[in-house]
Amino acid sequence: MNKYAIKASCIAFALVFSVQLKAANELSINRHSNELTIVEDAQLTWREVLQSAWSRSILVAQSQAEVAQGHAINAIGKRVFAEPPALEASYLKDKNEGDRTKETEAALVLPLWQFGERSAYRQLGSLMTVTAEFSHQAARLDVALAVVDAMHKLQSSLIKYKAQQSNTELFSGLVRDVESRVKAGDLATTDLRLAEAAWADAKLELLSADHARHDAIIDWQRLTGLQTIPLQIYPTTDDELVTTHPAIKAAISRIKQVEAESLVARKAQYSPIEISLRVRQETSPDFVSDQQAIGVGFRLPIGKSARGSLVHAAAQQQVMIAEKTLDDTHRLIEAKRQKALHEWQLQQARVEVAEARRVAMEERTSLLKKAFTAGERELSELLRAVHMLSEAQGISQQTRIDAELHRAHHLILNGFLP
Repeated sequence: MNKYAIKASCIAFALVFSVQLKAANELSINRHSNELTIVEDAQLTWREVLQSAWSRSILVAQSQAEVAQGHAINAIGKRVFAEPPALEASYLKDKNEGDRTKETEAALVLPLWQFGERSAYRQLGSLMTVTAEFSHQAARLDVALAVVDAMHKLQSSLIKYKAQQSNTELFSGLVRDVESRVKAGDLATTDLRLAEAAWADAKLELLSADHARHDAIIDWQRLTGLQTIPLQIYPTTDDELVTTHPAIKAAISRIKQVEAESLVARKAQYSPIEISLRVRQETSPDFVSDQQAIGVGFRLPIGKSARGSLVHAAAQQQVMIAEKTLDDTHRLIEAKRQKALHEWQLQQARVEVAEARRVAMEERTSLLKKAFTAGERELSELLRAVHMLSEAQGISQQTRIDAELHRAHHLILNGFLP
């Protein structure tokens, strides 16, 4: 009995006994006595999924830290003085025998802002906050892309797993059918061993598909923290999509931010000017000739700070890097958008072709089944038709979820979040 005859017996068995696996909403795998379960939830929305994934992302803490840093810089620019005021005090006593004069002096030192320095800090703080907000929006889109990729991986693994389940069940029925024919003397024992080997191959393929599904479920749960997946597809919108990606806005704001940082660094090359309010009291031994004086001091630094000059030079380099980053970001986003749109359009065409092929294969298989039952067609021809039908069904399902993936990519890269 040849290989096609063995597979044809499997098909005949499946057709007679109608061996079908029911699609279940709850999918589970048991590995080493630890059950891992994923459930389709019709009530779960994509907004909830993305929010759950975002709350688990390290980008949340990073975004909050960037906003807090911007507020802190802005608060510096709102201070009255460049540095905290300082209090100076001195006490002098003459040790000569004939003169016991004591001198006490106190001063309040007030560091002053340089011209335009306060506004530079406030501008820098505001720009840092704006950049952080745009980065926050871009990060949410990145998380959304990761979630739809994980969903696509999970759906693909489930499709393959269900297909291998069907094949394993089919070959299991084949073994039982061939075994009964061997006992009846219609087939040889070698045919039974061949059927058992084919069944073993199917079980190995099922284990591989099970492993892929297991990994996909773990990735989904790690990313979203959910034990469920949404039943609905990624939603669409009738609103106008964003023309400028948040990552590009963040890069533009980043250039302004580093320019403000360069201005602050340039101001920081000079130590602050200081004004001091001084009070001095001189006391004689007889407490008769006490003298008091009030004065104003002025301290003007001359020259630049070496450390401040290095910081300013580094800040100027950051401006050039930020401009280059903007160009790279713009090209990258546009390339991703064009690719996602092209892939989506291409997958839509593939869906139509794959579906037409599936329908044609179903009609052809149905006709061949009737002809085989009537003895007008060979078993091997029916087997080839069923194999092509199984392949067409898998391709049709895969192209549909591929199309949904690229549609979601197109929407997310254009700024849409449900």
